[in-house]
Amino acid sequence: MVGELLVRSEVAVIPAGQIDDGRTPAGWFRTGDMVSADEEGYLYPAGRLSDTINRGGEKFAPSEVEEIVRHHHAVRDAAAVGVTDPEMGHRVGMAVVVTEPLDLEELRTFCQGRIANFKLPERLLIVDELPITDFGKVDRKILRSRFAEQGP
Repeated sequence: MVGELLVRSEVAVIPAGQIDDGRTPAGWFRTGDMVSADEEGYLYPAGRLSDTINRGGEKFAPSEVEEIVRHHHAVRDAAAVGVTDPEMGHRVGMAVVVTEPLDLEELRTFCQGRIANFKLPERLLIVDELPITDFGKVDRKILRSRFAEQGP
């Protein structure tokens, strides 16, 4: 399960969507970090809540799409973002660094059967390198603005 990390004198992982109404359980602090937990209680980072893609009410972490796309033989690196869409909330945008030519249809065909259809990339941006923050993470804000510049 992937959920938002909440903290107080103990730790809890609340499934995504269960506290979307803005009410935090009494005494808990919302971190905005998404994590998964294993059977022994160890936590694993899964991204930021603000990076969650919400496509037609289906919410998922960009990493779910990225890990599949990175297995394509022409992809050296990849980052997924939610591209604002008036109809669906978000469309799935993929920024990729490639080693050979790649188009959206080839990428979608590769992903089919590996991830749910609502997670399939719908927009493609080929970049020389992914923008990185000072903390060494993908700068999704820059990628979202590049998709906006690209238009529909």
